Amino acid sequence: ASHRDQAARFTHTKSRRPQKEERVEGDILSKKIKAVCKRCNNIWMSGQDTAVIPLLKPLILGQPCVLTPNEQRIIWIWVTMKAIVGEMDDPVRRAIPPDSAHQFYHTRNLRMLSKTWLGKYTDSTWSLNVRYHHSAGASSTTLTPPPPVALLPENVIIGPHLSYFQTTTLCIGQLFIHFATATNPYVGYRLYEPARLRLIEIPMNTDLTWPPPLTIDDIDAQKIASWLYDPACVASWI
Repeated sequence: ASHRDQAARFTHTKSRRPQKEERVEGDILSKKIKAVCKRCNNIWMSGQDTAVIPLLKPLILGQPCVLTPNEQRIIWIWVTMKAIVGEMDDPVRRAIPPDSAHQFYHTRNLRMLSKTWLGKYTDSTWSLNVRYHHSAGASSTTLTPPPPVALLPENVIIGPHLSYFQTTTLCIGQLFIHFATATNPYVGYRLYEPARLRLIEIPMNTDLTWPPPLTIDDIDAQKIASWLYDPACVASWI
């Protein structure tokens, strides 16, 4: 399908049923997850789709633009929504806690650690239809001493517990989206080739100029999407 076809169809995407913990999938336009009620799908989720379409179209088509802080927030809400729904067909390996998903529904704030990156994709394999890739994991963690309270989302747990983390990657035409979450700010995560991506800062305070100076090919896309957890990385998320 052409990039223009994808721009017209992408809001109907859902993920396929996973076969293993790491999911790499091609055309996800024809598969749906029956995980939300009709009211949610037809009202608030549909509303997010409608709001994001004019913002993502130039990115999908590779056209230069500038995204305001409010426009970035609309994109972040849509990406977060897709990531939450994408995990719902495999509740055993969900890495975004249900309480965080409920908070997001009511407040449009995830209240857990998250980062969203956008990149310009210029190769061929990942742009076939709409590509979805999801990885999730957990590790035994003790978060002590805690970081400053002002930096912690409400549901970050202090003390011994399991930390959950995931990445969700979407590729639509020339738009590459990478979304990562963690319940522990010290989960080791090192982004591959960060210079090729634009980070949507939270809170969104500045304009985002598109596209980035560097682009993403198939090798970059696979490495970014597959890199989930680096135990050697001690960098904090906050």
